[in-house]
Amino acid sequence: MSEPRAGTGWYLYGLIDTHPPVLTLSDLDQVRCLRFRDMAALVGEVSLDEFDESQLKERLNDPKWLERKLWAHEQVLERALGMATVIPMKFATIFKSEPRLLAELEAHYDGIVELFKKLKGRHEYGLKVFWDRRVAEAEVEQTHAQAMAFKEHLVGQPEGTAYLMRKQFKKLIEEEVEKRLNQCLQTICDRLGDVADERRLNLVSAEQVVERHAEMVLNAALLVAADRREELLAAVSGLQGAFVPCGYSFKLVGPFPPYHFSQLPELASENSAR
Repeated sequence: MSEPRAGTGWYLYGLIDTHPPVLTLSDLDQVRCLRFRDMAALVGEVSLDEFDESQLKERLNDPKWLERKLWAHEQVLERALGMATVIPMKFATIFKSEPRLLAELEAHYDGIVELFKKLKGRHEYGLKVFWDRRVAEAEVEQTHAQAMAFKEHLVGQPEGTAYLMRKQFKKLIEEEVEKRLNQCLQTICDRLGDVADERRLNLVSAEQVVERHAEMVLNAALLVAADRREELLAAVSGLQGAFVPCGYSFKLVGPFPPYHFSQLPELASENSAR
């Protein structure tokens, strides 16, 4: 492969455990396969100025620029996923020259080989679980023995007594709702653990909502063997059947390249050109 033109460098999308021409990305003209030992690096020529660390932070705040670049990054990796085992690189991993890139790969060759072994035949899936607290509260009121007895006892009470009892009733419902939520999430995680080789639980912000009332309570990345895809689908379907009446909904996406399971921090921890 020739060196990039003056003012340009190599953008490293990821690594694959095969060589061209096994991998065909003919319609993605910017992508090249750089052979390295028994694997290949997926690279593209980019402007060093565009990805310079001093300007990158500002560009990352440009939604149109970021969307376009992330889409290209994901397209390359997802296309390769259907033809080889893929180690995705962090977005905006840039090298100034081919020798610098190859030297970096050589320095981490053993770790790369071990990572390929772990990822071979496996894909990443994402599972988001949403929860409607109103449905959960109604379900507790209708099924919790103490809550049902409390409601019956409220009937006919003097206003002052009823006010205090309603506060106690609200506290009882809140505590039971949280208890059942934690139990349900543990059951979901245990069931996913039966199917996935690994899982990563991502932080969930209180502001993450869907529609108007459901809040996200679980955001998981799953590493699943390709031949266990149907088992994963069946597991999620079973969880839906069990927990939808309690206010839960599930969104499973994938397969994707194993973004959350491809830790090579020395290669992917910086955005500046090397």
